[in-house]
Amino acid sequence: MVAHCESVINWDINGVNDQQQSNIRLYLEGSRFDCQSIRTPNSRQRQAVRDQVRLAMQPFGYFNPDTTINSPLGSDCQPIRLTIDPGQVTLISQLNLEITGEGADLPWWQEAAKNHQLQVGKPLIQSAYEAVKKKWLNQADELFYQDAGFTVQQIRVQADTNQAAVELSFNTGIRYRLKNITIKEEPAVLDNDLLNHLLPLESGQYISRSELYDVQQKLNSSGYFNQVLFDVRQDEHFAATLDLVVMLSPAAKFDYSAGVGFSTDAGAKASFQYNNHRVNKMGHQYQLNLQGSELASDLNMSYKIPAQQNPTNQWYGLHLAYKDEETDQVSREIRKWGISETRISDNHWQNINFLDWVQESFDTGVASGKTVLYVPGTSWSLTQADDVSRPYRGYRMQAELKLASTDLLSDASFAQFTFNGKYIHGLGEAGRLLYRMQLGSTATSDFEQLPTSYRFYAGGDQSIRGFDYEQVTPRNEQGDAIGGKHLLTGSVEYEHPLAAQWAAAVFTDFGDAFSKELDFKQSVGAGIRWFSPIGPIRLDLAKSISQDNASYRLHITVGPDL
Repeated sequence: MVAHCESVINWDINGVNDQQQSNIRLYLEGSRFDCQSIRTPNSRQRQAVRDQVRLAMQPFGYFNPDTTINSPLGSDCQPIRLTIDPGQVTLISQLNLEITGEGADLPWWQEAAKNHQLQVGKPLIQSAYEAVKKKWLNQADELFYQDAGFTVQQIRVQADTNQAAVELSFNTGIRYRLKNITIKEEPAVLDNDLLNHLLPLESGQYISRSELYDVQQKLNSSGYFNQVLFDVRQDEHFAATLDLVVMLSPAAKFDYSAGVGFSTDAGAKASFQYNNHRVNKMGHQYQLNLQGSELASDLNMSYKIPAQQNPTNQWYGLHLAYKDEETDQVSREIRKWGISETRISDNHWQNINFLDWVQESFDTGVASGKTVLYVPGTSWSLTQADDVSRPYRGYRMQAELKLASTDLLSDASFAQFTFNGKYIHGLGEAGRLLYRMQLGSTATSDFEQLPTSYRFYAGGDQSIRGFDYEQVTPRNEQGDAIGGKHLLTGSVEYEHPLAAQWAAAVFTDFGDAFSKELDFKQSVGAGIRWFSPIGPIRLDLAKSISQDNASYRLHITVGPDL
């Protein structure tokens, strides 16, 4: 009686690397073999094993592998041992890559024809060949070269000499333009002129899928719409043109949210937010924010007016704010109203120009006062990240300049510049390094008249961990915190993943808020990160190494990395 073990063979593969071995297993497991037949010399199945090995090695440039087959004697013929000599790798002896058509002169296509992994004298790797084809096809699709395709795509292998000739000829065809743009808003709640200006696309222009995605994201983030869908179709009546149908579903006019939380700086917190996404058909919007904690009470109201010609990238704002705060360092009451203009440029910079009226009553323990300021200013910010929720690489930076003058109805004159930056990059397969820096400098003729909200304090969850909130700052002879003219703080942190949603971190924070001489402070610490549905939650334990007998301090923060 002959024993058969069809399709359950255990293959013992030797002589090749792990990637090649995995591919050989895929080929062998995709075929049906009988181990007893494989043991028979010169059998068809024995030759079929060698054929499958040869096919599996070809993507790696080996077309003449030598396979030795060994299997144990007896009724149980497993495992079957394959010893593979890959032989000489096949090299590219001839290479002809050509891009023709209307788009061939564009810089991207010229660079694509030169920048690739296929080179004469290098091994023929099938994945590199397929990568070139995929890259060219994807770019044609990205730029709407609808008729693009390969006129020649072939590899000619001379197995006896281990040489190969590679030829690719790609015709871009004609790039399609936008022809008809149709906006469907159901039900209609916004003015038609506003809708047309919300969509910065015109008939006759070239577009890309990335540009369409950016427009779609801006519409989604405008607050006007619950859903934004784009449908791009080839025009049936005109050659080389596209029809774009934009389908808009309005968002709810009103929404509100309430929440409670905790931070080690402010203690227990509660918040309430109310939004009116469409005050009228012109797209005006209103927002109210209320926040309360053990340290402060905040009220903020803002009214947003989109610019008529470019509402997605330019708008005007009216603002009212009130804050009552009392910390161990200072107490202050702030009233503010202001106007602003916001612009977003094509390279994603956001510029805000503003004018604030500020009335502040403050008490530092040694000095108190009431100051009125008219503060014009400008800020620039930019954020880039590969993943907004958990970036592996990205950065954020913001620079701001504020001014006030007694010659322009203010009680104090000053000029103040601040910079906040954060940079994240990967380390190893999944680790991250996070760098943070805060800079600030003030020029003023009368520091005593400068409100505390325009003075610098350091320490706390978002500053130098291991120190109490706003503890790091110049003090008078009695030890009262008076705030500083300048600020320099930074942080270096390494984060190592523990599980899908968990990570551990070690860090050092450093810096000072000062008026004359920099008194460098530093802390070290470690923490745990949980990447929750509402954003990263960080629990840190930090200790100052700049103070004698310093105790550990716990910090809990919630919010995005950038």
